[in-house]
Amino acid sequence: RVYVEPCSLAEVAQPYTVNADPWIAYLDADAVGSQLALRARQPGDRFQPLGLDGHSARVNEFMINAKVPAPHRAGWPLLIGAAGIAWLCGLRIDARSAIRPATRRVWQVRFER
Repeated sequence: RVYVEPCSLAEVAQPYTVNADPWIAYLDADAVGSQLALRARQPGDRFQPLGLDGHSARVNEFMINAKVPAPHRAGWPLLIGAAGIAWLCGLRIDARSAIRPATRRVWQVRFER
């Protein structure tokens, strides 16, 4: 299950990339849009992990590098937004979905298994 709630920028930890709970993500609401969906990964999925300076990575390779056990990879939840993958739940958000100084609206997204 995923829960999406609006939240103020003041509630988000500074710097924006710091978050003690990996199952909560703070996303730029204007960048991801309001039509969010969960799905499992699909062959060829790519995203732009925050911290890779805009470079893209294959989701499968990212999961291997993140030490996600092979049996868990196929069903791992991905949050999909307006621009594609917004968050590999529990692992990394997409750089295009990240909060920036110019962000006006924020979604707090919480994933529960």
